Amino acid sequence: MDTEAHYPAPGGEVDAALADRMDAYVGTPQQAAPGPAYALALTYVELCQAGRYSDLPSLFSDDAVIFPPVRRKPARGRAEIEVFYRDVVAKAAPKIIGVSIVGNGPECFMELALAMEVQGERRYVLSSIDHFTLGADGKFSRMIVYLRPPVA
Repeated sequence: MDTEAHYPAPGGEVDAALADRMDAYVGTPQQAAPGPAYALALTYVELCQAGRYSDLPSLFSDDAVIFPPVRRKPARGRAEIEVFYRDVVAKAAPKIIGVSIVGNGPECFMELALAMEVQGERRYVLSSIDHFTLGADGKFSRMIVYLRPPVA
């Protein structure tokens, strides 16, 4: 493997040899290390990786709000959050790895890599940043998802 054609990224190295896209990992990236500031975000990723999408709403406060990029209107409250994870996330069944998680008090940002096909190979691609805010109950009270635009 030619390491000169790679550059460091959260979770590993990205293949710079791909001229038209420099966001695909060389191999499988490393999952972010656990720690107290982002333990709930790691649980979120672990549930996604296990395909336990119906358990994700339990990480959110009853009055939480999710601002997803794939819907115009936010998911507000437990019932709408359950519908979001059942009808949107579970149907897409994303294969993700949290490659960078940074937390400061009740705020947490997580950078995700998503498994997808790149030039005929399954590769992990930097895909989104999720911004979580914890409520007084220790659960997510707000989540905003920022997606990277697709490669043209």
